[in-house]
Amino acid sequence: MPHLTPPTNDTIYLSNLTLTTTIAPGDVWSRAGKPTPVILSLRLLLPSQDLARPGHSDNVEHTISYGTLAKEVTKAIAARGSFASLREFAEHVSLASLVLAGRKDVAVETRSVLPEGLLLAEGVGVEMRLVGDPKMMSELANAVLFVDRLRVACVVGVNSHERLQKQWVVINLRLWQFPEEMWTTYPAAMKVVVDTVEQSEFLTIETLATEIARVMCVQFAVERITVAVEKPSALTFAKGSGVEVTRSRRFFVQE
Repeated sequence: MPHLTPPTNDTIYLSNLTLTTTIAPGDVWSRAGKPTPVILSLRLLLPSQDLARPGHSDNVEHTISYGTLAKEVTKAIAARGSFASLREFAEHVSLASLVLAGRKDVAVETRSVLPEGLLLAEGVGVEMRLVGDPKMMSELANAVLFVDRLRVACVVGVNSHERLQKQWVVINLRLWQFPEEMWTTYPAAMKVVVDTVEQSEFLTIETLATEIARVMCVQFAVERITVAVEKPSALTFAKGSGVEVTRSRRFFVQE
């Protein structure tokens, strides 16, 4: 969907930089210590009109070189070698970027994706935002764990032909507040989600999305989650149609 307001920051960014490292809990089969690809996108958010000087001077020394940024991030990842979680990886990248910027008025946003992180999903990853002033840093409260395009087959739909056989649904998850151990135990949680969806026979994807949220909140103590469920084959002339819900653990406890 389009952004309806103009940005207020000047930005230097890297898009889909591919790196290789070791991140727990491991590769697509959760084998510990196996190197895995990581796709990193990074945005340095600068004050408004901060790039006016290099824009006028045409001098690369008056800006933060995106080439240097890519090299420093790659070097920092290689020097570390391995990471205890996706969160630790994202924090390391963010701090290396802020060190290079060397300023307190800069923030960094990162999106780190493991394309081989889950067997049935296109990716699992973390989105994080950190600011350059240490006094303003929270304890990574702005770190979000997400799962992209988890594909599962199930019976779902109100039409008679939809009750005859399973069809694919595509699930996207964003975990906003959750126990710390979820950073390394997400494969087990996703297995429960897959099993739940495969065994379900709901009429609506609204109910299916709610049931997925219930599983994550009740069984895995997730405090807040957004669940999107899409049916790619529901409409002939649309690539997909679906619903998205955001639920809290409190919502299900009060039922």
